[in-house]
Amino acid sequence: RVISGNSALGYIVTTDLLRNEITIYLPNRAYEAGEMIRLEDLGLETHTEESLTNPLTLWPEQTVIAKNPLKPGRPIRSDDVEVAQYVLAAKSTIVNGQVATADLVESRLESVNTYGPQPLVNVIEILGLEATRTIRAGQRLNASDFIAADLVRKNETVRLTIKRGALEITVEAIALENAKIGEQVLLKNPDSGKEIRGIVTGRHAARGL
Repeated sequence: RVISGNSALGYIVTTDLLRNEITIYLPNRAYEAGEMIRLEDLGLETHTEESLTNPLTLWPEQTVIAKNPLKPGRPIRSDDVEVAQYVLAAKSTIVNGQVATADLVESRLESVNTYGPQPLVNVIEILGLEATRTIRAGQRLNASDFIAADLVRKNETVRLTIKRGALEITVEAIALENAKIGEQVLLKNPDSGKEIRGIVTGRHAARGL
C-alpha cells in the first residue's frame, strides 16, 4: 500500500490515507481476437487500483489468447483475454467410418471455454481409429467421434509379412473376417487356398504368427 497524502511525523495513519497499487499489462501492438499473447511481449505499469476498471493483475500460467481486439498501450482487462489450448480439428471432411490419418487433421488454438467433452489434442490419439460420424472441415474433434477401427476387413487384400530367422517374405492374402489392430485375423492364400492366421499391424497389413 502507498500513502495517498502527506502525513506529519507522529500522525496516526488510517486506512483512508492508504491506497492499493497494482501492476497492469499493456500491449505493445494491436491484437486480433483469438491471437496468442505472450507475456514477454507486453509492457508493465503500476497504477492505483481505483483508477482502472476490472484490470488484469495476474497473468495466467497457461497459453493466453485475446478474447477481444486489443489496442497498443490500452490496459488489458480481465475479460479481454482467456486461457487456450491446442486441439485437433478436421483439416478436410472425415466421413462416417473413415479411418483417421495424420493428413486429415490439424492443430488449432482454441479457448478452453469452447471445449466440448474430452477434446482431442494429439494426433497420435486418433491414428488407426474410425470416425463414428461425418465431421466437416474445421470442426473440432472429440474423443466420442472415434472408435477402434477394423484395419482389416473381410474380403480385402492384406499384405502378410512372415519372418523365419533372417528371412522375411511378404505375400498377399484375402481376409476372411474383420479385425482391429493387435487382433488375430484369419486369412486365405488365394493361390493355394490355405488358411493362415496373422496379427493385424496396420491398415491392410498383418504379420504371421
